[in-house]
Amino acid sequence: MRYLASDVYALLEELACEYMEERYPHGEVWVAPGEQIFVLPDPDLIDGQKWFDADVLDHNLRDRWVGFRLPLPIPRCR
Repeated sequence: MRYLASDVYALLEELACEYMEERYPHGEVWVAPGEQIFVLPDPDLIDGQKWFDADVLDHNLRDRWVGFRLPLPIPRCR
C-alpha cells in the first residue's frame, strides 16, 4: 500500500510541520511542532506520480510526535 506524496505533504503542513530545506542521502529533514526533528524518506516515482510506501512511512513517523495518528488519516492506494 502507498500514500500519494501530495497527500502526505498536505497533511504535514496541516499539522504545522515544516521542511527544513536539508537532506540526508535518502530523505528530507522536517521539524514538527515542539521542535521534534524527523526524516521523511524520498518518495518513489511511479507512473509519473510520487508515492510513499505506507508501511515504511508509518514506521518512520511512529513515536515521533504525539500529533501523528497511525496509520496516517489519508487514503492508502495500491
